[in-house]
Amino acid sequence: MEMQTSKSDSNCMSPQVYADVVRQISEIRALFTKRSNNNQDADPCNQLVEIETYINKILKFMQLAKMADPVPVSKLMRQLQNKFKELKRVEGAE
Repeated sequence: MEMQTSKSDSNCMSPQVYADVVRQISEIRALFTKRSNNNQDADPCNQLVEIETYINKILKFMQLAKMADPVPVSKLMRQLQNKFKELKRVEGAE
């Protein structure tokens, strides 16, 4: 991608393949950035760095979630469920 982007004489892809790859990268980036994927001028290498950064954040979050103690989380969930049931009961009584 870097060689193709640098517009050197040793381009690795045909212009059509390159345009398709850039379009797909933009579509993937748009999934998490909420940016329009119509910006075909954006550097695909920078877009790939953005995608990699996003994936690393997700993987880090997943690792932290695995390390979380499930007991306090389940206790909190029970408390929230009880509060929700109580609110529904109060609303139903009115």
